[in-house]
Amino acid sequence: MQKRLLAILLALALVLTGLAGCGKQETVMPEATVAKGRYVEQELSLPTLGYPLDMTTMEDGRLRLGLMTGEREYRFFTRETDDSWSEDLRLPESAKTLGDLDLVRLFRDGSVFLSGVEEIEDGVYQYHFAIVSPDGGLRELPITYPEADETAGYLLSGGDVTEDGRLMLLFSFEDLREINLTDGSLSGNLNECGLWVGLDALRCAGEDTFLLSDDGCARLRDGKQELLTDVLGEQLMAAAQSTVGTPGSSCLWQNQAGYLFFTTNEGLFSFVPGGSVTEELISADRSSLGDPSFQPTVLEGTEDGVFYILGQQDGCAVLCRYVFDADAPLQATKQLKVYSLYEDDDLRQIIARFQKSHPETDVTLEIGLTGEDGMTEADALRTLNTEILAGSGPDILRLDGMSTKSYLEKDILLDLSDLLTETPTLEKITKCYASGGKVCILPAAFAIPAIYGPRDLVSQITDLDSLVDAATQALARNPEAKSLMNGMIPQLVTDCFYDSCSAAWQKEDGTLDAEALEAYLNAMQAIYDLDAPMREQYADFLKQLEAEGDNFYTPGDYTSISGARDIVMDGTALSAGTLESMELWAGALAGEDRLEGYALVPLNLQASGVFLPRQLYGVLKTTENEDGAREFVQFVLSEEVQENALSYGFPVNRAAFDRQIQEDKTVEDRFASSDENGNIISVAARYPSAAERKQLVSWVDALTTPAMTDRTVRKLVSDQAAASMRGTCTPAEAVAQALQSLNLYLSE
Repeated sequence: MQKRLLAILLALALVLTGLAGCGKQETVMPEATVAKGRYVEQELSLPTLGYPLDMTTMEDGRLRLGLMTGEREYRFFTRETDDSWSEDLRLPESAKTLGDLDLVRLFRDGSVFLSGVEEIEDGVYQYHFAIVSPDGGLRELPITYPEADETAGYLLSGGDVTEDGRLMLLFSFEDLREINLTDGSLSGNLNECGLWVGLDALRCAGEDTFLLSDDGCARLRDGKQELLTDVLGEQLMAAAQSTVGTPGSSCLWQNQAGYLFFTTNEGLFSFVPGGSVTEELISADRSSLGDPSFQPTVLEGTEDGVFYILGQQDGCAVLCRYVFDADAPLQATKQLKVYSLYEDDDLRQIIARFQKSHPETDVTLEIGLTGEDGMTEADALRTLNTEILAGSGPDILRLDGMSTKSYLEKDILLDLSDLLTETPTLEKITKCYASGGKVCILPAAFAIPAIYGPRDLVSQITDLDSLVDAATQALARNPEAKSLMNGMIPQLVTDCFYDSCSAAWQKEDGTLDAEALEAYLNAMQAIYDLDAPMREQYADFLKQLEAEGDNFYTPGDYTSISGARDIVMDGTALSAGTLESMELWAGALAGEDRLEGYALVPLNLQASGVFLPRQLYGVLKTTENEDGAREFVQFVLSEEVQENALSYGFPVNRAAFDRQIQEDKTVEDRFASSDENGNIISVAARYPSAAERKQLVSWVDALTTPAMTDRTVRKLVSDQAAASMRGTCTPAEAVAQALQSLNLYLSE
């Protein structure tokens, strides 16, 4: 502990003074003082909403940033000494001739570099480059990339500006060039290490240029590139590896003394030139850096130890300032442990937001199934239950995927009904597990089983028989459809209808109803058989899938309804799944303008008024921090979380839900695929209309029955359904085997 405190004080001293050796103060400071002092995050107001482009520190020390505030609308602002913003530049009209801008970078003298792509004819593109002076004058920069035909377009995969005003561009993921700002000429390829670098993974800090790759990281200094094999390179590479396929989380800044500061998904760190360790200055657990929805874009600092991070969250710019507070406690004084069976970005985002507003509480998240130890759901739950019985369990259970009935019967959860008196909610959802006047499990979100297809057919579906009848008619009347529901494998079929049926299977004694389950399997067999011609067409592909076994598909992971997209882009006759949120609903309506007489309706097959509870929370009676646990669950129900931290599921907070019904939004998402002839099919998302949103209210008012959320049951049923549908056993035999396994599991 003493060594760790000394290291933290030393890191702080290096930041504040740029001089080594100031850490010796630790030996004379009283213990109570040493335990205080850390960086705190402050979210700064921005002059307007917009998407972040870039940020830099001007030569006079002021902070400057660029925002895209509308279609082809780019604005630039400088932060004044009184913390106000002044708009000092809008791009001239001539900038529109550059095409769609794909890179905007700021120089410290106030000028701006622009890169744009123009489609000069169908499928033929041309790059344009320009420098905009501080007074708004635009000068095209005649950059010609010699390795490619310019008329065919060439990929600019990254770019940044060094502190001394040199422009560095990365072409085609591996070709690093310095640009002459007078005549546009390029240096030779400076990426001597040959690193392949993802999009936006070129970063400049001080006068150095860094290439950040999951295969390694390199620094260009004084015209020479070196592969970073020290602790700095290892940490930057690990950060790149953890974000493969997504924008990186590493931004870099260097002070005048040469100390490097950088971000990863674990926090903000410092590195002393020639050092053998990196030091954590700001933990991700206590900042936006730990929020999966926050994407850092630029890091800037001051010589007196203040840091600024410009990032984006939900498509909008966010600016955070980090200031050292000598009175802030170094360590949290309270502890909370949250258990979730599965990894979940929404939960991590909620925890990050909670810790930012509750710095006195340290929240740790335990994931039952990490995918690294070969454990099954049943294995993970046995381990959890053993810990609970031993009194060493978590404080809070996130019960998604678990047996809610089992935990309620064991009477090990606190009554949380008082939280619902403090926060107005959709009580049909939040009280769906109420019993004896107690609410021990609280859903924070929900989804609705739904089906999309010809209105006259889907509106008549009320049970399994009418489902099969409607499916048969939908396929028969649409000869151009490639399949009914893209039923490549049995699990794709059973997953679509599981949530609208499962609530009818469990009897009062906890066992499953054999007759209801067999009816489900028979209906799934009939639906699966309708897609037999498609499976014959893709027989070779299916053989490859079968060689992998069923491990490539996890039941319950891909239930969100695709709606019109399935029909227009994939050539299906129907689309079924769960209606998850307004944004995902907008995606399900993409392409509907090409259809006539189609509709999306709730799906109730073996039970009525069915919904899928999500984000289920319970607090164990064994918790040693009951107040903190209740406060966490209350936070989950708050408008802040319900409006900003739910990717899958409609909010249960009444105000947040009502606002979604009232607000009319536009979405920019597009979806594309190609047909068998190589023709591109592109469709645009459409936000649900006011009438559709009003219809959602009536659907929600009719909800009464929660679907079974236990993932172990889902997988066991899915496995036996697959065996039956592939012909290795009869539906009756599959039911018998399922009941034997399931009743044993449910009795534990």
